[in-house]
Amino acid sequence: TIAIRRQVIMPPQYKSPQQILIPDHTMSPSQSSSMSTAIVESLKAAENDIVALKDQGYPGYLTQSEFEILSLFRKEVFRREQDFRDTVFSFRNANEDEVYALCRWLRARKYDLSQTIQMVEEATDCTAQAR
Repeated sequence: TIAIRRQVIMPPQYKSPQQILIPDHTMSPSQSSSMSTAIVESLKAAENDIVALKDQGYPGYLTQSEFEILSLFRKEVFRREQDFRDTVFSFRNANEDEVYALCRWLRARKYDLSQTIQMVEEATDCTAQAR
């Protein structure tokens, strides 16, 4: 198993974020390498920085609930057919890492998993009709 150390941003009434370890029992090291690398790099860059409001919802600045939703969305994406995955990772040619692509879709629906999945399904259908 892999334990990813990540920063959890606390509500404004708290003075500082806390560090937590989240074990991920569902991903092998090769599957989670891009996800954990992006998070670790974000944490290194953001260490001891004040998190701006604009950073919320991005890798390295996720709350615990956002991170859990991200993990569930990732599982769902890889459970689905290739067309669904192609829609989610549509900017892969622009060198968008996996975790950033997943967060981009989730931010669009304020980390509401069911609405995000519905949005991706609709985008996948729209793309299929255009072909």
